[in-house]
Amino acid sequence: LDLSPAANEAAALRLVVAGSPGVRDHLAPYIAGTVDDSTAFERFSRLDSPENPALMSFIRGRLFLARKDYESAARATAEYFTPFPYPELNGAMSDIAATAFFRLGDFEAARIFYERTLEYTPGPGLLQRTRDRVDRCRWYEREWKSLQITQGPS
Repeated sequence: LDLSPAANEAAALRLVVAGSPGVRDHLAPYIAGTVDDSTAFERFSRLDSPENPALMSFIRGRLFLARKDYESAARATAEYFTPFPYPELNGAMSDIAATAFFRLGDFEAARIFYERTLEYTPGPGLLQRTRDRVDRCRWYEREWKSLQITQGPS
C-alpha cells in the first residue's frame, strides 16, 4: 500500500474485514463510517470472530481509546504481535496500545509499543510523529522518576 498513513491503514483494515466472512457483514457499517463510535461500541462489544480475534481486538481497542477507556484499550491490543498480513495495521495496533499506555502514565510500556510501531516502516509523516512520541516517553520516564524521587513516596 502506498497512500497516506491513514489511507493505508483504512485500506488494510478493509482488506482484513473482507477476508473475515464471519464478521464482514456486521463490520461493514463501521468500516464505511455510517455508524458513530457509541453505536459501534454497543454493536461490537459482544461480537466475536473466531477466525480473526485480533481484528475484533483492534476495533475494540480503537473504540475504547475514543471513549477514553485507556485500560481496556491497552488490554484489548497489547497482547498481539504482528497479527495481520499488513504492516500498516500491525503498526496501528501497536499505536493504539502505546497511546493507551501513555494516557495511563505507563511511559515505559508506551515507549516500547511506539518503538514497535516504528518496526512496521511507517511513512515519513508517521515516522516523525512516532519518533517524537518515543522521545516524549523517554522524557516523561526520566522526569516522572525524578519527580517521584524528589517528592518521596506518597
